Amino acid sequence: MLWMKFGYYFVTQSHQLDFGSGDLIRCYACSVKTPDKVDFFIGLLYLVRAFVCNYVYDLGYNQPWQILLAQLHPVQFFGCDIFKLLFESLAEGSKTTSIGSTIERCFDFVAIDEIQMIVESSFVFSLPNSENARPFYSPLVFYTKHLGKFPNFIVSGTGINYIAIDELMASGTMKAKQFTSHSTISNIQPLDKDAIDAYSRRILSDHNIDAAEIEKFVALPTFWIRFLQAETWRLPSILSTRSCRTKTSFTKVFGGDTLGRIVRDGIVEYMMTGKAILLVKGQLASDAVRWGLGFCNIEEGVIYAIEMVEDAIVECLRYLVPFSDVVETLASQLLRYPKPEMVGLMLEYLVAYALVANLHPGSVNQIKTFTGSMVEYLKSSTAQYQVFFPDHCCGPDILFKDGNTLYIIQVKFVDKISKQERVHACSTTDPQYFYWNRNKGSVLKGFETRRGKILAELKNMSRTRVVFLHTTTKTVAGMEQVRVVNQETEPEFFDNLDNEIWPLLNKIRDGFKK
Repeated sequence: MLWMKFGYYFVTQSHQLDFGSGDLIRCYACSVKTPDKVDFFIGLLYLVRAFVCNYVYDLGYNQPWQILLAQLHPVQFFGCDIFKLLFESLAEGSKTTSIGSTIERCFDFVAIDEIQMIVESSFVFSLPNSENARPFYSPLVFYTKHLGKFPNFIVSGTGINYIAIDELMASGTMKAKQFTSHSTISNIQPLDKDAIDAYSRRILSDHNIDAAEIEKFVALPTFWIRFLQAETWRLPSILSTRSCRTKTSFTKVFGGDTLGRIVRDGIVEYMMTGKAILLVKGQLASDAVRWGLGFCNIEEGVIYAIEMVEDAIVECLRYLVPFSDVVETLASQLLRYPKPEMVGLMLEYLVAYALVANLHPGSVNQIKTFTGSMVEYLKSSTAQYQVFFPDHCCGPDILFKDGNTLYIIQVKFVDKISKQERVHACSTTDPQYFYWNRNKGSVLKGFETRRGKILAELKNMSRTRVVFLHTTTKTVAGMEQVRVVNQETEPEFFDNLDNEIWPLLNKIRDGFKK
């Protein structure tokens, strides 16, 4: 659409060196630092875009695709990220508190890519006449609307959480009874194992794959299925017996190294810097490309590296890479400070590892991640020392089944947390609120069957509800029904991993506030 129609293009997080501008992420950072000026920063964001794009237009670049390219690749187009630099300069030096009325000659619509971070961000904001704390997506939509400039506001992203978007909109992103009119163009819901199997069989059959090969394929780890639709044109070449044995290939030695070791280090590097280069060649490069781990770097017709650029891939790979290897490496590199969007994922690793290690001190080298569905995990009698990471719609962040006891854990890493937010964190560990729409007081649409199966398995299990809390807020009022793990209540929680984890987490949080 932007290729044929004038509009503004933003990307929440630019994963590659020259793709999109960093102005939106700077707007987010400024808003986190000074939340009472969030409306000013959002207005400034649009003012800079309008000013620069109008200037480019007046120079003769008056086709929509030319304006799009200037926004897609500002460094190549201008020689620097002019949008980001101009925003930073004005944000630091301006004393103005209102900017909306100064924006003129605006294009019709705004498109924001890679929206996940500002939908699911830990930092929250309050809108006018509302006591509810909301992620950055809400003030972004709210103040965009009240600028009165853009009739269309489009968001997109890989693995976007449409349910969270709908909840944010319908729960009153605008003032009371003034919900924003919105529609979902593409709404791909998460699939459970049965749906994945059915979908896989249908796609493979459509490509005339032999029935015996289909049976091998549907046993693959679920992460590969997520790339199925984009990779269907390559299916015939990847269904060899060797390719289907994914776990074996991750540990098989090629040229003195394994893909598992390379990917493990890549995951840690990505968490810390937001990018990772897997230096692979030959069979390892072929396997990495085959499984959709990233984009190829090619020299003289030969692949020499794979660049990881998607948060979603890192999220999926946790089910394949040895759990304890990643956690130990994370602990040694925390001083580098992780990429902000990866803090939640990193903490889930650390908290899960520490919990199991505390319950079973001899298990530190045996802790793994369960690769099936939640129902399969609850039914399993062989999942000893295995943790489960539920999908984002479920509620809790971590599950650990210890005999007949299920530990249900929520992880919160925030600067401050209100009583309402503490109560909500506790409710996510209550199975009665799994896949729950808080605003409507009902089960999330489309998850009724899955939730019913999960609750049925939980009937005969005892449960321990845990909230891991890292915040400057000292009180834990309202959390009496759960076990609270924080620096005061359990100072030795991470000692089986590294006794410096708590101080390092303090430094990370303080670093984000600067």
